[in-house]
Amino acid sequence: MIATIADAKTTAKLKADGAKAGDAFDMEIGGLVDESAGAPVRIRGTILNAVEGHGQFWVVVKFGRDNVLILSTYLVQMMEPFSLATLGLDIRTFKVFAIKSRVHFRKGFDDNAFAKTILLVEPDQPYLRPVSDRIPGTDRFYCDSSPRFRWTSNFTGESLRTVLEKYLSAYTNAPKGSLGRVTGVYEQGRTESDRVAALRIETDRGSYLLRGNDIRFVLRSANGEILNSTYFNAEATITSGEVSGLTLRGGGYGHGIGMCQWGAIGRARAGQDYKTILSTYYPGTTIGRMR
Repeated sequence: MIATIADAKTTAKLKADGAKAGDAFDMEIGGLVDESAGAPVRIRGTILNAVEGHGQFWVVVKFGRDNVLILSTYLVQMMEPFSLATLGLDIRTFKVFAIKSRVHFRKGFDDNAFAKTILLVEPDQPYLRPVSDRIPGTDRFYCDSSPRFRWTSNFTGESLRTVLEKYLSAYTNAPKGSLGRVTGVYEQGRTESDRVAALRIETDRGSYLLRGNDIRFVLRSANGEILNSTYFNAEATITSGEVSGLTLRGGGYGHGIGMCQWGAIGRARAGQDYKTILSTYYPGTTIGRMR
């Protein structure tokens, strides 16, 4: 089991104490939000890793029968394999994944075919589906005020090779290190919502299939930001048998399921009330008061 808990006080103390891999761990964890979180639990184990990253301090603790606790300063959603790999956890050895959310977590671990077996610990949610934000009878969209409504991401041959050599091995069977020349980048089908289903990356070392949301976590910007979405068209420039440039022209941000925040803003500005907006993005649901 891998559990993630945000605990700023605990991580601050561990950082101040100079916590490092191999140190013993014996502290009370959890029970921080309200009564629903339950009482704190005492965890006794061994620190596997203690690192700075993504603006916070992380501590990875092994306890019990191969269980792992990940402590972070701030609340973080583990939505894809790479975030765990950076903490020194090789989850490719796991045979079964229990996933809470069909949207964020399933997009990262299931739809990209990373996990062979998925246990969804929640009922089916037929109301989570792609919804068009096109304004009826026009070529405009309710979300066209978004700064990411339309975007372009450009890679030179060198920058493309750099991000592939840095991230591709975490999501495919590509070797770590040099891939040699990148000789081709090809779309491999599109999803129901017209997003790229997969990209085939051809290199001197082999051919690798990058599926679904993994594309976003590999084709990062120079400063490490993930790609806005997989709703794009790819255009590769080939020079002397090698990709010398890659241009992605796309739209939107995120996974494309559920409510679009910018679309909701546009609909509200157009006069739609909250019930209309929610029932549009979550069809088949009933809106009422919680008792």
